[in-house]
Amino acid sequence: MMANPMLMTGTGLLLALALSACATTAPKDTAPSYAYRAQGWGATSCQQLTDDLNNTALSRKQSAANTHLYQSWLSGFISGVNYAWDDTYDVSGNSEVESVLAWLNNYCAEQPEQTIPLALHVLMQEWQRQGNSR
Repeated sequence: MMANPMLMTGTGLLLALALSACATTAPKDTAPSYAYRAQGWGATSCQQLTDDLNNTALSRKQSAANTHLYQSWLSGFISGVNYAWDDTYDVSGNSEVESVLAWLNNYCAEQPEQTIPLALHVLMQEWQRQGNSR
């Protein structure tokens, strides 16, 4: 039995209208104004960080290596922010990289879908509110 060409056209038209309605009502890409491209070891998800730092199946040597890699990346990230932000000598105040990584690990455990750079944005806003930056 042959399908009715008018029905197929009507169905196709309805499908096209439905798809166009979805396309016009979908939210626009609203990247935050602080969006940027991070590179290196820390340019990953919070889930990956917590997996790397809290995996008890890793050897002591591998666990220490993961910690060192994240601390090194954090040091570079914070140094880059210090360089880029006018009137900022040290955005972290007196915070040591170990305490920054501990904060990040705790934050990421609660927000695994977040990225590390955006998690650090939250921390830097907190530092500024507290007046830690100098």
